[in-house]
Amino acid sequence: MARDASPVTHVHAGAPPFLVLHGTADTLIPLAQGEHLTGALRRAGARLPSRSRAAIGSTAL
Repeated sequence: MARDASPVTHVHAGAPPFLVLHGTADTLIPLAQGEHLTGALRRAGARLPSRSRAAIGSTAL
């Protein structure tokens, strides 16, 4: 069930464009998870700008 909830599970070549925003000070979701999703999308050929913001947590985005 957790696997189905993960966005990485649903990455595919025809995925729509994504915008991935992640704060480097996020205490809820590790930055590595955002980087993992970004990498999977890029490997699948999806178009996406990706930004991480220093010293910002998920509630500030």
